[in-house]
Amino acid sequence: TFFFGFVSVGEGSVKMATPEKALLDCIYLSPAKSRLFASFPELDLKDTFNVTTARRLIKQIPSARLQTILLRRMTILMGRQDA
Repeated sequence: TFFFGFVSVGEGSVKMATPEKALLDCIYLSPAKSRLFASFPELDLKDTFNVTTARRLIKQIPSARLQTILLRRMTILMGRQDA
């Protein structure tokens, strides 16, 4: 989707999504026809997930409409009003 929110792994040749970026990518893909990412029953947001970082990543998206959609879906998914 968007090319930011990655960390280098190993010798630096492999880029891996941060937990925040990975969740946002899944949320972004959730309305797809395949419905592959329509729900996340196995989701377990550990202490390593940072809502502030996720919000900062969302603000990097050029489209205000997509920002709003992702923020709204993240809030619903996390089950809190402060996301």
